[in-house]
Amino acid sequence: MNSHALDEKMVETLGSMAKIPLTVAQKKRFASTLSTIVQYMNNLRSLDLSSIHSETRPTDLENIFREDVIEPSLSQAEALAHAMSEDGYILAPYVFGGDDA
Repeated sequence: MNSHALDEKMVETLGSMAKIPLTVAQKKRFASTLSTIVQYMNNLRSLDLSSIHSETRPTDLENIFREDVIEPSLSQAEALAHAMSEDGYILAPYVFGGDDA
């Protein structure tokens, strides 16, 4: 058996830890599937990635976002001028039952 292969007993332990009851068929299938995934991850781990930068970008753009600048805007009274109800809030119809606004 491959040192990274998962057997049904290990899958049963994982299922128990996750509080997931598994049938015998599921244990067999998951043992095979998870072993394949672990083998694939180990193949990826063995790749030489030393020539690849950890932060590769397709362009040379950096920090393209604008500064947050406070600009003049509507006052609360102006913003609520056409609202259904004021009192500091906009009144909207109920979404989940109740009286209509």
